[in-house]
Amino acid sequence: MRQQLHIRVDGNEIIGHGHYIRCLALAQMVAADFECHFYSITIPENARVTIINEQFVLHELAYEADFLHVIQPNDLVLIDGYSFDLTYQTTLKEKNAILCMIDDAPTGTYTVDCLINHAPGGLPENYQLPQNGQFALGTDYALVRKGYQQKAKEQLPTGDNDACFVCFGGADPKLLTIETVKLLIELACFQRVIVVVGTGFQAKNELLNLVEKQPEISVHSGVSESEMIDLMLSCQFTIVPTSSLLFEALALHRTIISGCYIENQQQLYTEFKQLNAFVDAGNFKKDELKKALLTVKESAISERPLIDGWAPIRFQNLFARLTHRGKPHLIKALPSHVELTYKWATDPVIRAFSFSEKTIEWAEHQAWYARKMNDKACFYYLAVLNDEYIGTIRFDCFESQAVISYLIDSAFHGKGYGSWILKEGIDQLERDLTISSIQVHEIIGNVIPSNTPSVKSFEKLNFGKTESAGVITYRMKR
Repeated sequence: MRQQLHIRVDGNEIIGHGHYIRCLALAQMVAADFECHFYSITIPENARVTIINEQFVLHELAYEADFLHVIQPNDLVLIDGYSFDLTYQTTLKEKNAILCMIDDAPTGTYTVDCLINHAPGGLPENYQLPQNGQFALGTDYALVRKGYQQKAKEQLPTGDNDACFVCFGGADPKLLTIETVKLLIELACFQRVIVVVGTGFQAKNELLNLVEKQPEISVHSGVSESEMIDLMLSCQFTIVPTSSLLFEALALHRTIISGCYIENQQQLYTEFKQLNAFVDAGNFKKDELKKALLTVKESAISERPLIDGWAPIRFQNLFARLTHRGKPHLIKALPSHVELTYKWATDPVIRAFSFSEKTIEWAEHQAWYARKMNDKACFYYLAVLNDEYIGTIRFDCFESQAVISYLIDSAFHGKGYGSWILKEGIDQLERDLTISSIQVHEIIGNVIPSNTPSVKSFEKLNFGKTESAGVITYRMKR
């Protein structure tokens, strides 16, 4: 049974939809491990639809106390909003909740167990957290939805270099969409313009009247995540504010015009501008936007990808650490674990029970590990105890079978972790398969007969056993 994640977040035309977009993105990333419950006093309609479609649970609140009453000791809680101050955080911590907070402009003191800020430039020393508090800082923890995370890993087409995508979010209360479209019509600098507005946009009729005689401009309203991705990918250029939309455009590797028009975007704007992530449109006043539009095709934008698509695994590992403090647990392998796995692959004590005695070279291991990281049919986990790595287990899936490879760090041999990692690995595989298209009907492990610890570990879990040509094969049906 999955543990529950309680998410407290609001959104409307006044505070915007960004808090919801971030929380929905994070929920998608950890859905295999957590049953996600949303609690809201105000909620945008598109967020309500997404929650239902994703099979998350929505609790619409009349009073804040209704949420606080639900929380029990050791519950994992995520909060995102302007009103969740130090007093509110303390109230939740007094309930012994495991508390995480999203804040992209954090300052001062927090009582949370984990502070999440996906803006670049954040440093742990800038904030005060309780002892053992965790940080998830920078674009490695980009809170963009699953479709964008997947695309961030791919080699993407540049898009039409004479087409521009425009979106100012779900509500756009300052009607920047209207002013931007007027300027695009005046300058005629693109042959095709795609405009996206949300269901909360109050000037849609004005916008439609404006573009009625402009066949090069198309207007789309209330689009889905996949439709948004396709529309943005069809254009090389995008115009978005420094909000969640900027992260999405960065994940798709677009050439971006961006700016800041409200105070809570200022920090994001400053930090991404320093990274040369976009062509600067200032506060989207006409003169600044015009300058950006006239120079964007010749501007030198940083080609270093700021979003790599591995944030889902980082968040899954983060929440595993938070909910299993002091206990052995599994996290998912990341590209950054390549050196650690090479150390194990070349440990002579571990190699003694390997099917191959061939020396493994560093370059060979790097190439192999990169293939595993990009293989959707490979489920690769590391075991952690008190921030020490104690072993690894991997399932390579093909032809409806999942073949196990596992090891325990030689420093932790003889402590019973073999059977533990097998059981925990299979349980984690089962969770991950529920959100995967991979079909597995049988789990298989091959063991050298002299590897007595592994033989005992498999037999404790009641695998079926056959032996042939000096290899013991253990099988478990699903």
